[in-house]
Amino acid sequence: MSISSLARTSPSNLTSSFRPAILVAAAVVACSATSAMASIIGTSGAATLIARPANAQLNVLQSNTQAFVWNEAQGVTLTSPVVFNASAPGTYLSASSFVTGNLPTGTLANSHYISFDTVGGSSQVANGTVTFNANIIGVIAWNRPGSRDLDGSDAQFGLGTLFTINNDRRGVFDVDAGTAVPQDDSFTISADRRTLTFSLQVSSPYDQIRVVTAIPSPSAAALLGLGGLLAARRRR
Repeated sequence: MSISSLARTSPSNLTSSFRPAILVAAAVVACSATSAMASIIGTSGAATLIARPANAQLNVLQSNTQAFVWNEAQGVTLTSPVVFNASAPGTYLSASSFVTGNLPTGTLANSHYISFDTVGGSSQVANGTVTFNANIIGVIAWNRPGSRDLDGSDAQFGLGTLFTINNDRRGVFDVDAGTAVPQDDSFTISADRRTLTFSLQVSSPYDQIRVVTAIPSPSAAALLGLGGLLAARRRR
């Protein structure tokens, strides 16, 4: 459409001319915004998806057969670094296999939680998988003295859920100092970074893991929507 023809087009006709493309672009952007919220999209085995609880302290969310999983903070921009214990694909069998790093200030991320707390501290095992719609960028599963990594990530990811803090057994790998092999727990990050497989054995007191995932770039969604608008317009 030339400038002269555009000038002769009434506002109502102009709106009608662009309406299909606008609707397509709006739908694309809306879908992109929804997908930007990294969610748990699948579970198997003993993993049971629940709504974010108000209280996940010791002896509250109890089951001898199910590990409860939920989505935590969505679209958080970190205001300070967060320590993670694993991020690369592979199987982690003890604290010796951890490759600790930091998610830097300014990282845009979502978080999710896994908790296995047995009734009366009975010895039980939960094996399951949790699949996400975005890549895993960090797993936080350690809470020993000097490295209270789960405690330290609560403020930015916990969304006000109550947790038992300063508990040496809040994370995984409870045998001795957590470095001996074999341990009673393990977890695996899949090759595509979308699935975490866990095997948690609990006697006293419980096992908890926080999984941090990336989210798609909002600018990418906006560009995709603009591209749809222009492509639809050219076809007219």
